[in-house]
Order: sequence, then structure tokens, then C-alpha cells
Amino acid sequence: MIDTISLEMNNLVYTEVKTVPDNFLSLVLQSEELLFEEGYYKNGPTLIEIKPTEMELEEQTYKFYIPVNEPVDNGNSKLVDNLHFDKLLRQRVPFDDGIDVALESMKAILQENDIQYADKLLMAMIVVYGEYWVDLMIPILE
Repeated sequence: MIDTISLEMNNLVYTEVKTVPDNFLSLVLQSEELLFEEGYYKNGPTLIEIKPTEMELEEQTYKFYIPVNEPVDNGNSKLVDNLHFDKLLRQRVPFDDGIDVALESMKAILQENDIQYADKLLMAMIVVYGEYWVDLMIPILE
């Protein structure tokens, strides 16, 4: 199912990594296992941002946003106080099956309806019974 949502997240640990797509899954797993100082913990899904126009390149830039209960000073990571998107086209799919097809169908809907959209793909990683699902989200420009 494809729908339109808004998104707001606060107190995000932000890190950016440029690497080959084969390293993507290990980066996701590392971000899920990050340890912060005592009393600080992850309190929501990891959000990952990439540019679809970079998907065919040898290396891609992955931006990781990890929500935490309080601002954290974590070495190379930065803190983003607030991340907000007024309108996103979203579709939830299993992580290991159907991402490419779902992304193409989302882009087709946007193009068929002459809807302007950003060169960003946001992915919210969600664990359901030990399996990763991903909310694919494309920001709509207004």
C-alpha cells in the first residue's frame, strides 16, 4: 500500500558514510547496535537517506539518523535536533524483497501525476519478529 504521510523526528544522532552498496546491510546492522553512554538509548527506527541519482554509482553516500532519548556526544557523529518533512510518499516492503520494484512504482505514480519530488530516498528500518521491513519514503516538493 502506498500512502502520503508527514514525518518529524527529534534528538537524532547523525552520521554520513560514503561506501559501496555491498556494505549497506552491515552499516544498517552496525547502526542498530550502536552503544551510547549509560542512560542514553535508541528510541525509534533508524532513518537512512540516500540519493536515487547516486544508486548506479560505484560509491554512494548514506546518511544515518538514529533517534535517541537525549542529546548524545558520540565522537564522529553529530546531533540533529529536528528533522521534519511535510509530505512524503511512503510504501512499506520487506527489506530483502521488493525494494527496487516498490521504488519504481512510487516514482511512476509521482511522474504520472506531475508531482515534483526531491532527489532523496528515506528508509525507516523496522524490525518485525526478527525480520527487517523498510518504509520507503520520497519527499514531495510543494
